[in-house]
Amino acid sequence: NVVQATARDLMVNGMFHAEDAGHPIVLTVHDEIVCEVPEAAADAKLLDGFMCDLPQWAKSMQVPIQTDCWIGARYRK
Repeated sequence: NVVQATARDLMVNGMFHAEDAGHPIVLTVHDEIVCEVPEAAADAKLLDGFMCDLPQWAKSMQVPIQTDCWIGARYRK
């Protein structure tokens, strides 16, 4: 499915940005990523920015994107 493949490519793009900024990804679940950082470095807006930073091909296609980032001590579903 082209929609799922596009979503995956956008998520991986965000994952690379997060990793490059020192937010190691410890888990992915379907359309979610989980980073483990020190509490003092946790910033949902920063992670949201990584995930919403679209590659040029997606910008030119005007791909809509929305994220929902949160900070917590434990994983939740």
